[in-house]
Amino acid sequence: MPPRPEALINAILVLREQIGSETPLGKKRRTEIARMAEEAALKATPTHEMKGLLA
Repeated sequence: MPPRPEALINAILVLREQIGSETPLGKKRRTEIARMAEEAALKATPTHEMKGLLA
């Protein structure tokens, strides 16, 4: 059963509020996010070692 129109409108309004209250990404924050992404990528299992659906 699809969501009611009122629920969709409410979700859009809540999302707009959340987006509007976020602070823009400064250079320091972007650098931190890039560092965290690189660390996660280095810890991840290489694709050629993965088993299952990729095989």
